[in-house]
Amino acid sequence: MKNFKFITALLVLFVLATSCSYFKSTTTKSNEESHKIEGEGTKEKVLEKTSQADLNFYNKYIEVSNKISETADELNKNFLTTVPDPSTISKGSFILVVGMDIQVNNLERLLKEYRRSYYEGGELSKLTSDNPAMKEEIETSFRELLKTLESYYSISSRVTKFYKDKEYKDNVSKAAGFDKEMKDSYKQYDSLYTKFKETVKKYKPVKVRKNPDDYTNKDEKAVIIVQNALENTMDGAENFYSKFESVNKNSNVDGLQADIEEFQRKFDAEKKKIESTEFSDKSRYVKFSFEDYFTKMTQGFIDGVMKFNKEMKKGKMNDRDFGLSYDNVIRSYNYMINAYNSSITTVNTFKVY
Repeated sequence: MKNFKFITALLVLFVLATSCSYFKSTTTKSNEESHKIEGEGTKEKVLEKTSQADLNFYNKYIEVSNKISETADELNKNFLTTVPDPSTISKGSFILVVGMDIQVNNLERLLKEYRRSYYEGGELSKLTSDNPAMKEEIETSFRELLKTLESYYSISSRVTKFYKDKEYKDNVSKAAGFDKEMKDSYKQYDSLYTKFKETVKKYKPVKVRKNPDDYTNKDEKAVIIVQNALENTMDGAENFYSKFESVNKNSNVDGLQADIEEFQRKFDAEKKKIESTEFSDKSRYVKFSFEDYFTKMTQGFIDGVMKFNKEMKKGKMNDRDFGLSYDNVIRSYNYMINAYNSSITTVNTFKVY
């Protein structure tokens, strides 16, 4: 999520100082033990002025946040779906924790990466900011989160070994204690992750839409059109998703259907603007990023919502089917965010010589 922008008299680097990355959603309704990570009641702090250093700092910690939540939540999901309720476990139980073992290893690698990056002279340690309060608050929250994540990893490793090595067959009574430790540790991580995420969100850079007609260079104008399409579409998706989060299995989705159809119309209009815009060999790669990646993921999100609404209208969904369908929409939304973050980074690499 690095946005490199530099201007000199000889080299004009196309500046998109308001292009910021997005957080992935980690809300899920698959089971009772899942947790809503999205913080509630905390307004985002919009900076009046955002320097390049601050933007780089902000975007990097969004990347950190997304990687941490994805890794920790996958581990939690694997634990909940592969390890039975301790009251049902016996010496004869067959418990396979291959997926959980993989996720524990992923978390170990992530922790090593961030320890080295922050404490041993890596990328995080070298990040600068023109806002001392932002740097101090975000880094303090990150350090607290890292400690909790290390504790979650330690417990997860022991629990995985307990089932992987079939230790439960000799000491079934430990299962209940491990179950509680895992859930308590995840909840503690969950709480500090929410705090960390909200801390970063407080410093979200102000967005300023650029007018393509203000640019005489055709390539600059073309890239501005792509940037606006990306940001308009992502803002629309974010607004839609804020409504989707309140849905339950008994909800009427007529309003949701109308909203996603309107979102589709607006997205189609943005695509048409880009299709009718002239790109040279210098700027065409920006268009391709939009068409080949962002468009595909955005349409996947729309199709996912359409499918969800269709299933909801049939009625009588059980908790499991609703949870799976709901999670599919979340997954497609996160794919869209990945595509946006990648495409806006591509936009930010554009140079005019």
